Amino acid sequence: QSQYKKSSGDAEVAAGGISSLRKVAVSNGGSDEGEGEENEGGIDSSATQQAFNEAQENLSSIDHGQPTTYVEIPENVDTSKHVVDWKTIHTWIDSQRDVRDDFTDVDDDYRKFRKQSQKEVNYMVKEFECRKSADAYARAGTAKTGVLNTGILHTYKYNEDLFKRITVVPDGKNHGLLFLLDWSGSMSRELLATVKQLLNLTSFCKKVQIPFEVYAFTNEWALAQRAIDNDSRVDDQSYYRYRAYEKEDMVKNEIYLDKGYFYLMNFVSSRSNSKDYERMCLQLFREASYYDPHTRYYGYTSFQNTPGVGLSGTPLNEAIIMLNYILPKFKKNNDLQKVNICVLTDGESCSTQYGREYTAKNYETGEEETRISSGRIDWGIILRDRKTGIVYRQFTYGDTTNIFIQQLKDRNPDVNVLGFRILSGGQLSNYVCTYGGGMEYYPTIQKQWRKEKSAIIPNPIAYSALYAINNNAIDADTSFEVNSDRKADISRAFKKMLSNKSVNKKLLNSFISMVA
Repeated sequence: QSQYKKSSGDAEVAAGGISSLRKVAVSNGGSDEGEGEENEGGIDSSATQQAFNEAQENLSSIDHGQPTTYVEIPENVDTSKHVVDWKTIHTWIDSQRDVRDDFTDVDDDYRKFRKQSQKEVNYMVKEFECRKSADAYARAGTAKTGVLNTGILHTYKYNEDLFKRITVVPDGKNHGLLFLLDWSGSMSRELLATVKQLLNLTSFCKKVQIPFEVYAFTNEWALAQRAIDNDSRVDDQSYYRYRAYEKEDMVKNEIYLDKGYFYLMNFVSSRSNSKDYERMCLQLFREASYYDPHTRYYGYTSFQNTPGVGLSGTPLNEAIIMLNYILPKFKKNNDLQKVNICVLTDGESCSTQYGREYTAKNYETGEEETRISSGRIDWGIILRDRKTGIVYRQFTYGDTTNIFIQQLKDRNPDVNVLGFRILSGGQLSNYVCTYGGGMEYYPTIQKQWRKEKSAIIPNPIAYSALYAINNNAIDADTSFEVNSDRKADISRAFKKMLSNKSVNKKLLNSFISMVA
């Protein structure tokens, strides 16, 4: 028996930790030598097992961190409470114009921009048609018709195939495009340049007859909505700009979309005719021109921006969540098989809220009661989608948008989410680390960035494709202007034009390859 104990003790030391549990049992009043003799076969394992079970219970009962909370997106959302149709927006903009507003300069800029952008739009159309034709040719097949080909009938002695053939080209998929435009204050310096790129993309969609919708996510429209509801003009002195969260609308552990705070402004839509389309584009150009840093920065203009259409926060996450309810309607109304989503932004989303349950004392009754208030999506919060049955990784500050994009793609497998991030060179590494496939790709990305002022990020975490654009290059002038007849000046201007055009073409080629 003593020999067995010795070998058993050696095994405990080798196992690591079991002998320490036996010491716990002895210190609690047990006998290391005596208890084992009462057991069957004289094996002293009872005290060890008991101590192990007690330690295991203590480990499982101790709260070593924040408890996990599972949240879900709302099952149903009334999109009319958040999406402002293009007719409502542009009627409101027209109603707020003052007779003193002078749009002569900005309208001249718009016409000049439209004329210069025709070549870029035509280039996209040509690339789209070429890729579409090449794809159709690759999928084409040849079939026999069952009709004799009299032209080769004389070869019947050595040719077994005498039938006519026909080339069958399968029908292509119907595509649609949704644009999410960042309408936040940080976009002010790049807003006009971004809008120009966006208008080029909508012109491309118009020419190739691709259905599209442009949504700008904002918190500012609440100002206009209250004036519309009250049938009055906006008075900043009598209206609060934002409304507090409506806690009575919150549902326990459900992501909250505030009906008086978060909106998607449908600035441009393919549902319009040509006249209304030009009207929408012009008014969007005017609103963006109010923030033009080159000539009219921050209000030094001959016109005012429209109340309720000013820049605000960045509810990017809420905009992505809303696409879960917008996408099915968009696909059904336009009979689409594939939808591409373009997200144009310059930074991270504001914090997202959910219905958090807590216990508080009712001072009137003196009793404890359960309440629901706004909680922040952060550490310890996990998204669960009951429709797909997928439980996602824990939220972190930098990973929140990635998780919501992945959820959208999981629920809608035929959707591509394309990210266009406008940033400076100092923000590139953090952006690649947060959204890219890993820092091992960074040297290649940095090399492309320095050469082309833009980069295509490989292996993005959640986005289908990811593009980084230098904020100083997005509005690069592609015109050929020379100030003198000197050979050096002509050469310099020509190289500058070609360089700026090459940046646009590389991005456009990649974009067209996704939507063709």
